[in-house]
Amino acid sequence: MGEQKTALVLLLILCFVIPTLSFPLVVEAQPQPPNVDTLGPVVFFSDSGNVTILSPKNSTNYVNPIQIIFTVEALGMFGQFGNVGVSLDGGVINSVTDFINKTVVQSDFDWYWYQTTVLASVMLPTLSEGTHNVTVYYGWQYLGIPENPSLQRYEVFGHSTIEFMVVSGQLSNSETVIIHEDGTVEPTHAPIQIVENVFNITDDIDALTIKKENIVVNGNGHTLSGLGQTVSILASGVTIKNLLIKGSEVGILLDKVSNVTVANNTIMQTTAVIPEVMQTSSIFIGGGGNHTIFGNNIVENYWGIYIGTTSEHNSIFGNNITNNNYGIILDSSNNKIYQNNFFNNTQNCIIRNNSRITWNMGFSGNYWRDYTGTDNNGDGIGDMPYVIDENNQDDYPLMNSVDIATIPEFPSWAILLLVLTIIVFLVVVKRELYAQSFQNNP
Repeated sequence: MGEQKTALVLLLILCFVIPTLSFPLVVEAQPQPPNVDTLGPVVFFSDSGNVTILSPKNSTNYVNPIQIIFTVEALGMFGQFGNVGVSLDGGVINSVTDFINKTVVQSDFDWYWYQTTVLASVMLPTLSEGTHNVTVYYGWQYLGIPENPSLQRYEVFGHSTIEFMVVSGQLSNSETVIIHEDGTVEPTHAPIQIVENVFNITDDIDALTIKKENIVVNGNGHTLSGLGQTVSILASGVTIKNLLIKGSEVGILLDKVSNVTVANNTIMQTTAVIPEVMQTSSIFIGGGGNHTIFGNNIVENYWGIYIGTTSEHNSIFGNNITNNNYGIILDSSNNKIYQNNFFNNTQNCIIRNNSRITWNMGFSGNYWRDYTGTDNNGDGIGDMPYVIDENNQDDYPLMNSVDIATIPEFPSWAILLLVLTIIVFLVVVKRELYAQSFQNNP
């Protein structure tokens, strides 16, 4: 009898204690929502899901085709995620199952709650002119049971609606100026004056495409503010200088060309609806190499400068890289980056693919606003390296910023050629003096 009482007490203790333990329990997986083409009927259940429509914007004009881009954030037990749907003009809610990106992280709320975030886009059908609206829903679809089909419902936990206008034709009179391979300019009324191999821009334009090799394009301080890729350089040996570029997705694009010089431009506020996906950048070097980037103000962009995996032997020096989300993104090795000013970027550098970069020219590195080292001998060079990652460090970080206005307007290979010329001259002079000395004192 005593043993039975003891066992009963232990059983009661286990019944009360086990539910209070905080260690994870092994449970059966929660049911997944059904994968269906359309969702409904809608029952608004709660506001526990966060839906944000990134594009289109409310009360804004658009032309066909129109792409809707949105994010959904939802908290779920054991990482379960419900159904996402899109409805156009209050019509059928079409299910969305293909996501650009999906992340699942454990929530701080409790060990079995997970935060799921998805990024998605849907191309809308061709729309008539006038006002339209789009609604994005997040919830759980239930199909009911055969005995009672009326139980089918779409329990919505979050939704967002935007209204926009569709117009015909172009949104503005914007146009791209093209410099063709033979040197002709399209359109013929474009504000460009040609003096030998120099193409002088004489007024503001929207965008510029360069197809002719070995020319100089001088912006003379004028503004380019078109959407997309503002300056596309599709020919080698081009110099582009003295432009103000702002508000585009890509300021200057260099792809599969070589020996391009980008000098003394201001490139600012380049961004995109989803900059992480669209790779927006002030200067985008997608391929080719042997480029020279100097004397530029690169300000308030998502990416400052991007160098792709197939681009090497580039020299980037004497630039102000300021207030960008990321100052410079590097996917390749064998590039030189020196005497630049890195001011107040959220992150100065992102280096991928184990790339190794030269961060100085043998005695002078870059100015890093967040460098915390000292200069005990007062030579203007930090006593300790500026460490970027395990493969990269600036051994000669500058204690003071560089005045980029003093950067000479010729590429780095010209500097090297000048140095080599001086060395050869000194060697010749030394040999001549030695020969004279030998003749006078045989």
